[in-house]
Amino acid sequence: MRNFTIRSASLLLLSFSLILISIVPASAATNILFIVDASGSMKKKIGGKTRMSVAKDLLGKTLGEMPSKANLGLLLYGHRRAKDCKDIELVAPIGSEDATVLGKTISGLKAKGETPIAAALTKAAKSFKVFKGQDNQIILVTDGLEECKGDPCAAAKSLKASGLDVSVNIVGFTLGKKAAQKLQCVTKITGGKYYSASNAAGLASALQDVKKGVEKTAIVQTAKPQEFNGDVLADENGAKLEYAPSWKWLNLNKNHEAFVKKNRPTYGGEAVWSFKDGKSATFDRIEMLVPSQNKYNVKEFEVLAGEELKGPFRSVGKFKALNVKMRPAGWQGFKFPKTTAYYVKIVLKNSFGSYVGGNAIRIIGKIDKDSEAKSSAKKDEGVDVFAQNNGAKLEYAPNTKWAGINQESPEKFASKRRPTYGGEGVWSFKDGKSVTINKAKVMVNGRDKYNLRTFEVFTSDELAGPYKSLGKFTTFNARVLPDGWQHFPLPKTTAHFVKLKLINSYGSYVGGNAIQLIGKLNKDSEAKSSAKKDDGIDVFAQNNGAKLVYAPNWKWRGINQESPEKFASKRRPTYGGEGVWSFKDGKSVTINKAKVMVNGRDKYNLRTFEILTADELAGPYKSLGKFTTFNARVLPDGWQHFSLPETTAHFVKLKLLNSYGSYVGGNAIQLIGKLNKDSKAIISRKRPEGVDVFAPTNGGDLLFSPNDEWVKVNLGNRKRAVVRVGEGVWAFKDEKSAKLKAVQIYIGGAEKYNIKDFEILVGDEGPTGKFRSVGKFRTQNAVTLPDGWQSFTLPETTAKYLKLKTISAHGGSYIAMYGMKVIGELQK
Repeated sequence: MRNFTIRSASLLLLSFSLILISIVPASAATNILFIVDASGSMKKKIGGKTRMSVAKDLLGKTLGEMPSKANLGLLLYGHRRAKDCKDIELVAPIGSEDATVLGKTISGLKAKGETPIAAALTKAAKSFKVFKGQDNQIILVTDGLEECKGDPCAAAKSLKASGLDVSVNIVGFTLGKKAAQKLQCVTKITGGKYYSASNAAGLASALQDVKKGVEKTAIVQTAKPQEFNGDVLADENGAKLEYAPSWKWLNLNKNHEAFVKKNRPTYGGEAVWSFKDGKSATFDRIEMLVPSQNKYNVKEFEVLAGEELKGPFRSVGKFKALNVKMRPAGWQGFKFPKTTAYYVKIVLKNSFGSYVGGNAIRIIGKIDKDSEAKSSAKKDEGVDVFAQNNGAKLEYAPNTKWAGINQESPEKFASKRRPTYGGEGVWSFKDGKSVTINKAKVMVNGRDKYNLRTFEVFTSDELAGPYKSLGKFTTFNARVLPDGWQHFPLPKTTAHFVKLKLINSYGSYVGGNAIQLIGKLNKDSEAKSSAKKDDGIDVFAQNNGAKLVYAPNWKWRGINQESPEKFASKRRPTYGGEGVWSFKDGKSVTINKAKVMVNGRDKYNLRTFEILTADELAGPYKSLGKFTTFNARVLPDGWQHFSLPETTAHFVKLKLLNSYGSYVGGNAIQLIGKLNKDSKAIISRKRPEGVDVFAPTNGGDLLFSPNDEWVKVNLGNRKRAVVRVGEGVWAFKDEKSAKLKAVQIYIGGAEKYNIKDFEILVGDEGPTGKFRSVGKFRTQNAVTLPDGWQSFTLPETTAKYLKLKTISAHGGSYIAMYGMKVIGELQK
C-alpha cells in the first residue's frame, strides 16, 4: 500500500508539472529596435578614442545586459558608403538574432556615411507593423542631426499617426543643447525619452538608463492567457501548407491521431503555412500531440511569423517538448506573445532519437476576417514557351545534361539527379520567333543540398548578345505545394533568346532542376534562325591543302587537323601567340566564317582570338576582327560560328589572345570559304639550292667572336648558344671564296631570348679587313614549318669571309641562337 501511494503521488506530481509547463504565462512582448549611427562624424575623437570606438564598446556591453525576455533588432545607417543618404539597412529584424550576434555586428562597424534620421525612423516603423499592441521601442544612438533633407519631427508624427504603439528613445552622443532641442520633438511626440551624453562616461550612463527602462517593461505577466477561438492551422479550417521539406508535412495539421499512429517521418526542417482565404490570423499558443513516449518525437522546435511568403520571419518562441504523454489527450501547449501574421513557419530541429518521426500540430487563435487577403496562388499567364515540345531549343550549355532542364517530363528529370553544375546556357524558341515571358518556375521535389539555389535570367535579340538581366532569384530548399513548382515573377519582356545562369546550389554543385518559362509565342514576329549553315568548305583543313607556315610551337599543327573532335578531346596546349597558314598549292582563298570547337566548359578553352589576312607572308596583315567564344558546348555538334567579312587572301594569321584560365589548352578551328583555283600561286616555302658552306663539315671556321658560345652557332646540332649583342667572323673552306644565296636561322619555338634582328656582312680582305653589308633581317618568334628553319634570301654574293652582327632579341635581356646555316656553293 505504501509503494502504491508513493507511485501515485509521483505520477500526480509529474502530471501537475506537465500541466504547469503547458500553461506557463508568457513574457510581456517587449520589442526593441536599436538604430545606430555610423556616419562619418563618428570618426572624430573623444578622450583619445573615436566616437565610433566608444559607442561600439558601450553598445556591445549594453546589449549583453538586456533582459532575455526582450526581442532585439538592429538597423544601421552610414555604415557602407560615403555620401549616400540611402545607406540604411535593417541588418537584424526584431527577434531574429540574440544580443551576442548583434554585439558582434556592431563591433565590426566602420564610420563612413551620412545621417538620414528621418528616413531611418520611417524604415524602422515598418518593423513594428506585426507587433501592434505590444511594448515597442526604438533606441536611436546618434552624434549628429539630420543631413539628408529629411524631417525627423514629421517622421515621428507619421509614426504616431500609424497607431503602431512605438516610442522612440534618443541617446544624443556629443550633441549640444541646441542640437538636442531639434531632436527632442521626436521623443515627445512618440512618448519616448531623450538622453544626453557629452562624453564616454555620459554615453555609458545614458545606455544604463535605457537598459533600466527596458527591464521595467520586460517583466513576467501574471494575467491568465487570452481566450482563443480554435485551431487556425487546421486543414479543415482553411490553413494551407505553402512549402515543406517533403510531402509528409501535409499531414501535420490534419487527421492528427491517425497521422501519429502511423509514425510518418517528417525529418528535420521547416515549413510555412498560410491561413484561411489568405487572411491574417492572431494567435498566442502552439500545441503538439505526443500520444506516447517515443525516441522519434519532436524535441526542440521554433515558431516564426511573417507578412510575406518569402519572409522575413520573426521568431515568436523556441520550445522544448517533453517525451511523455500529457493527460488526458496527449497535447502539450506552449505560450508566446499574442502575434498577428499572414504566415507561420514551424522549424522542427531534432527529436529524442535519430530523426523526427512526426507529431501532429495545432495553433490556437482566430482568423482576422476583416484583414486584407494575400493570395499565395500563382496562376500561369501563358504557356511554358521553354518546353521542348513547344519548340524551345538549347543553343549552348556547359554540358549535354542541360538539355534535360526543359524536357517534356520535368518531374522525371528532377527525380533523378542529373548534375548540370554551375554555368550558363542559351535557348531560342519555336521557329526562331520571339517570346514574351512573365514568369520563371523551378521544380524542387524536396529538400536536397544539390538543389538549385540562386539563378539569373537574361534576354537578348541576338544569340551573341548583349544580354539584359531580368533579375537574380533564390529558391526555397523545400517542396512548394501542391506540385513542387516554385514561381518567380519576371518583368514582362519580349526577346528571341534567353540565357539562364545557374549560380550555386545548397551544396557543392547543382544537381539538376527542371525549369519553365511562362509566356506566349509571338507567331507574327521576325524569325531569327540560330541554325548556321556553312557557305563553303573548310579551306583551313589539312586534307584540303592548308599548310602551317609558322607558329609558336609544334602543337599548333593540330588546330586544323583532319579530326577536330579528337584534337579537342585531348588537351594540347597551344598557349597564346600567333601562327600563319597558306592554302592549297599557294593559291588564295575567299573566307566568310570561322568556327571553333568547344566540347564543353573548361578553363583552358580558347576565349578571345583574332583573324588577320595578307597576300604576302611578310604582310602587312589586315584584321578581320576579334572574337570571343562561349565557354560552353554549343548544340548540336560543339562548333561555335563567327561571321567574317568576305575576304580573299593568300595567307591567314590566327592570334590566340587568351583562355578562360591560365593558358590556351587547344581548340580545333575551321575557316569556311572556297579555294580560288585560278588565282596566282604564292609559294611560302622557297628553299634555296646549295650546301651549308657555314658547317664545319664543309670547312666553315669561326675565326673570332665575343665569347665561346659563338662556336655552337654553325655546328648544326641546335644547341643553345647565348651569343648576346656582338659580332663574329667566319671563313669558308681553306679561306677560299663561296657563292652565298641565303641565310637560315633555327627557331624551335617562341621564346623572348630568340634572336630577332641581325645583319650579314661579307669581305675578301681578311678577318679584320673591310666588310660590306648584304642585308639586315628579322626573324619570326615562332616555329616555321616543316623543320623550324627560317630562310632569308641574300643578294647573290661571292666572298671569303662572313660577319654575323647580332642586334636584338624578342624582348629578352640577352640574345640566344640555336643554329645558323649559310646556303651557297664553295668556289674551287
